[in-house]
Order: sequence, then structure tokens, then C-alpha cells
Amino acid sequence: MEIELSETQQLVRNSLRELLEREVPLQRVRELERVQGMDEALWSQLANLGWLGLPFSEAFSGGGASITDLSVAVEEFARYAAPVPFAEVAACGLVLERFGEEALVRPVIDAITVGTEILVPAVLDASDSYLQPPEDTCSGGCFSGRRLFVDFGQSATRLLVRGGPAWDHALLLVTPEHGSVVRTPLATTGRVQTSSLVFKDAPAIASTAPGAYGFLFDLMRCYTAVQCLGAAQRALDMTTAYVKTRVQFGRPIGAFQAVQHHLANMATLVEATRFMTYEAVWAIEQGVATEEQLASAKAWAAKASIEVAPLAHLLNGCIGVTEEYDLHFFTLRIKERSLAWGSVDECMRVAAAHVADAVDWL
Repeated sequence: MEIELSETQQLVRNSLRELLEREVPLQRVRELERVQGMDEALWSQLANLGWLGLPFSEAFSGGGASITDLSVAVEEFARYAAPVPFAEVAACGLVLERFGEEALVRPVIDAITVGTEILVPAVLDASDSYLQPPEDTCSGGCFSGRRLFVDFGQSATRLLVRGGPAWDHALLLVTPEHGSVVRTPLATTGRVQTSSLVFKDAPAIASTAPGAYGFLFDLMRCYTAVQCLGAAQRALDMTTAYVKTRVQFGRPIGAFQAVQHHLANMATLVEATRFMTYEAVWAIEQGVATEEQLASAKAWAAKASIEVAPLAHLLNGCIGVTEEYDLHFFTLRIKERSLAWGSVDECMRVAAAHVADAVDWL
């Protein structure tokens, strides 16, 4: 695996960072959080500049970006706490392109590219919790059921819903028309738009071939790890800048050895997370990813970023515990993303199940 970013990936990172630095002030993110909104102005700008076509091949008039290229973009959106569903829409679009019939998916991808279609995954039901939903039903091209913790579910124009065992867990392309989906906002730690969705005879099409759900799940697990990385990196950057300017006892606190030790620990955790997550992304791209590898990468990213955030608050001192200070954006995002698409415990159980597997070290 090549550790350094390619020229293309550096261009993606630098161009997107310049755009987000200019267009996503954290005060606006605060205002959107209060109403659980997405940044529609930014989304339109991303469409106009061609960013929403980045995931798709030239056959779909897209940018032809690799999964790793997209990971670089996902990290930048996380670094700025941008309330837009770039990772979710990109993952769903890739699934449709790879596993769907062209005649069905081309209009959807065209609409995604111009920003008029917001397609997000809705795959978590409540079958393993105390919330017992009605059984999923699908008849006459309509789907009924319930899905929980759907990121940007309130803004979605279409959803990729994981069907039940009767459909071999295929992904259904569901269109919320004429009140067929009841969307209930959920309050989460990360304060981003999250919903519980109840489908009542919503128009649905079995849109993908076998294997689509597994690819979507693997991709979203990796992109969620990348989001943890982006938020942790921003927390480290903010803290490094702070200790250079905060003066105590006549010199910047960054000159004290104890502070340097904490920063070194934070930097080590962030760099280890970067390697683990991008190795997992590369493995998906090469078609050699294993369930254990992806679970291990997500578990590490979640655990390491959760360790970075409190150290950042510690070194920022009293100002670090006020919500008016921007560090809170990234602490809360880290906590919420650490739970999404597999918590540390869930991922470690997956990894533990493979401990006895033989390993080919060659």
C-alpha cells in the first residue's frame, strides 16, 4: 500500500480544504445544528463545482475518483464538521453503479451529480432491541417497515433500504412519495441530522444484485472510521495551535514537557488511525478486504479518536469545556461517529471471532 497521497489526492484535499475553509464557518454549523438541518447552500455549490460527480465513472459522466480519493474528501468534510451527506451519497451512488442495472440507476446518478437527488442508506432495523417494529412487508412494488438512525433521513429524496430475509437482504431503492414515509428527528450526541423512518407502502424497486449490501456496509464502516480520523486530526491541529499561543509563567505552555508528551500521544494516535483506516480503504479498493480487517480499523479509529478528544480538552484548559469554543464540534462528532456502523465493542467482537483463523504472512 502506498502511504503518501498521490498528486490527484493532494489536489482533492487542497481544493476541498480551501472551499470548506471559505464556505463553512462553524457559526453557520451551529445554526444548522439547532434545527437539525443540512447545509443546502454548500450542497448546491458542491454540485455546481462537480464534487458530487466525483465518485462515478466516465461512463456516467463522473470524475472517476477511486475509493481512496473519496476517502480524502470524506476526511476533509469531517475536519470542518460540514453538515452534508457526502459520504452517504457517495457510498450509495457507488453501490448503484456497481450492482444496479444501468437503465435503472443512470437517472438516479444523473440527479445525484446535479444535486437534486439525495440518496442515503437506511439499513438498521430494531429487531435486536426493545423497539419491536412491525414486520417488513413488500408487495405490489411498495415497502413497509421501520429503519432507525438514518443519517440525513429528513433531507433524503430517496433511500437505499436493506430488505429483510425474504429478499436476501437486497437493497431496495425507496422513494418517499405522498406521505409514505414518516420521518421522526432523533437527538444524538453528534447533533447532526438523524432520523427514525417508518415506511408505509412507499414505492420501492429491488435495485441491486447480490453482494451490494455487503459492499455498502464495508464502505460505510470505512468512511465512518475516516470521519473519526478527520475530527481527531482537527482536534489535534486546534490544540497544537492553542499551546503555541497560550502563555503561562512567561512562556507558551507548549514549551512545557508535560504538554509536549500529551501532544505526542495525540499525534501518535492520529497517525496510527490514519494508517489503519487508509489501509482498510485500500483493501476494499483492491478487493482483498476481510471482515476482520475492516472491523479492526473501525474499532481502532473509534477508540483512538475518543482518547484524542479528552486530551485536547485537557490541554485547552478552561476554555476547552465551554460549548462556545469550537473544539466541541469535533469531540461530539467523534463520539457519535465512534458508535455509527459498529461501535468499538461490536467491531471487537467481529475481530475476536477471527482470532483463531490461520494467517498467511507471505
